[in-house]
Amino acid sequence: MKIFAILIFSLFLSSCLSLKKLESAKSEAISYLDNSAFQMDFILMYSYLQQSNKLPDLKVQSALNSEIEYYKNSKDPGDSIQYQTIKRFWRIIDRDFKIPQELYENVKGIDLITVKGLYCDQIKIDTNIFFQQLRDEADALNYNTSNALLSLIFLKKNNCYTDSEMNALNQYLDIKSLDLLKKFDVEWNDLNIETLAFRSEADFDYQKSWIKQILKAQQEDGGWKGRSSNETSNSHTTILAIWLIQNVINDLKD
Repeated sequence: MKIFAILIFSLFLSSCLSLKKLESAKSEAISYLDNSAFQMDFILMYSYLQQSNKLPDLKVQSALNSEIEYYKNSKDPGDSIQYQTIKRFWRIIDRDFKIPQELYENVKGIDLITVKGLYCDQIKIDTNIFFQQLRDEADALNYNTSNALLSLIFLKKNNCYTDSEMNALNQYLDIKSLDLLKKFDVEWNDLNIETLAFRSEADFDYQKSWIKQILKAQQEDGGWKGRSSNETSNSHTTILAIWLIQNVINDLKD
């Protein structure tokens, strides 16, 4: 019965979204990123997507190592903090990276829940406490919700849970992220594009109308705006849209 439902969903989605249209939107967005200034966040996310998808290299990716060396050797305290943040999330593009204990222990703020999920197979977590923390963060219906989804993705990849724990957490984050998306209705901005990208990565359902609306929001330069009132596209929202579009493409091809 579940297989039949997935088949119907795929057929329904493919009737409204063509691979050609999705591939074209993705290609234009990648071109936009290729001509964008270096930004560490979108480079890390793009490199992550390349691990399981055949995405072309970007010119700006060649600056990654030199940027890291700059932050590492800088005497500016702010650059030192930036370097530590980069290293904490380095496992996104290098599965073999082992996080130093001091980097793990010093993480603060919303990064804490994503880092714990990212390294849960290296540094043991109390799933009862941590899963409740993820539910509490999801209740905020803001970027904390999308970060809880990202942590869920890492938890699944690292297999740091029992089936019963994951089933309960899946259901909760599914409902809460849907609640977040409903707040915005048809106005798509950085937060709900991020939420929908992470929902798709977590294998949660999405509505075909949402994807169509996001495609319509693509700008002439190939990128997406962070807010509906913004005058220009930005690389962060654009890489999130690429992430979502790539997952929809993969679903249609399955």
